[in-house]
Amino acid sequence: MSRDVVTVRLDTTLREVYALFARSQVDVLVVVGRDESGWMRRVIGVVTRADLLRHLVGSRTGSVLNRLRTRRAGDVFRRVQALRTSDSLGEATRRLLETGLAALPVIEAGGRMSGMLSLGDVLARPLAGVRA
Repeated sequence: MSRDVVTVRLDTTLREVYALFARSQVDVLVVVGRDESGWMRRVIGVVTRADLLRHLVGSRTGSVLNRLRTRRAGDVFRRVQALRTSDSLGEATRRLLETGLAALPVIEAGGRMSGMLSLGDVLARPLAGVRA
């Protein structure tokens, strides 16, 4: 599991989303909102590189530049149920495969984000003791 999580809010422009993808090595950005204490850490969903690209090339209205300026993460994100730190590796793997996403956010019992679990993390786990 990676502790390096890149987050955006629903009102983050697609230009900012594009820039975050360009600067980072992540394929999935976590969309967060305010929790009960007012902190921006409640997981709402995710935006993937594919979601952004699909929106930019799939829309017939306006130029790509205009869409980057005017559209928001809230226009392209998908709601996901975050994994919990208490989930088994088997359950986490099943959920990753069901969503078709490369990674899902992981939250602690109190709802605080703990990190991201990727397909690569899952594949590395059983092979950790195997040498080539």
